[in-house]
Amino acid sequence: MPAKVVALPLNASAQIPRRGRRKKLPVEWLPQQHGAWAMLFLPFVVGAVLRVQEVGFRAFVVPLLLLWLVGYFAFHALSLWLKARNKARYVRPLQVYGGLTALLGSVVLLLEPSLLGWGAVYAPLLGVGLWQAWKKDESALLGRFVTVLAACLICAVTFSDGLASFWHGLRAADAGHLRALAATAVLTGYFLGTVLYVKTMIRERGERQFWHLSVGFHALLLGFAIWAAALGGVGWPVPAFFALLTARAAALPYFGPLRGQTMTPKQVGLTEFALSFGLLLLLGYK
Repeated sequence: MPAKVVALPLNASAQIPRRGRRKKLPVEWLPQQHGAWAMLFLPFVVGAVLRVQEVGFRAFVVPLLLLWLVGYFAFHALSLWLKARNKARYVRPLQVYGGLTALLGSVVLLLEPSLLGWGAVYAPLLGVGLWQAWKKDESALLGRFVTVLAACLICAVTFSDGLASFWHGLRAADAGHLRALAATAVLTGYFLGTVLYVKTMIRERGERQFWHLSVGFHALLLGFAIWAAALGGVGWPVPAFFALLTARAAALPYFGPLRGQTMTPKQVGLTEFALSFGLLLLLGYK
């Protein structure tokens, strides 16, 4: 007896669950800003590498990495809570990430109490970031620049035994501390320029005034890099790297969005990943 053929409605195929497709975690649990991951990890890794090379490994670096990651998740969830009308959705992530941040922070301070001094630096940056989120304006340049500064300072934090110790090392012109300061400055310049460049490729694509701002900022960074290299503060590969960044900031938007050609965020992100990896090799080489 032939099997019955069951007629399905036209949209039934869309209702049949597909195997092998993973469910993404909701945005309140896992940030979807993929470009932020390089900025989150690169300064920390550079600071850890410099510390091992110049000072030696310390146990607090491991829980500090976990604190840095979970703290970012907590900040992200709190920012969403400040912006949201339905705040109940974000309470659970805030409780989980906030609790883990407090626990890991206690472990880090138990291992290295002097790191508490860096809180005086991060508190105003955190305040500005949350204020921008409350205004629902964290994508503005002020919010982006504050985020970059906070992210890149972790390079100095990871290298140091505390803010006072880091300051004393700079005053004594210790080579390791000066190298960590130079790396923090280079990372900050790179990511600040990247914020402007990415805007010319995505949010502000086709806007010539913003493109001019981006190219001008990169040219200024290149000038500072050349000046620092001439004084011996950084090696000459650093100005060469910023020359490459300046050429990228000028050429890719000009031959892309300004001429009607678009690049996807994924394509832009892959380019930045390659540059970030190159910068890691540049700053970590001794």
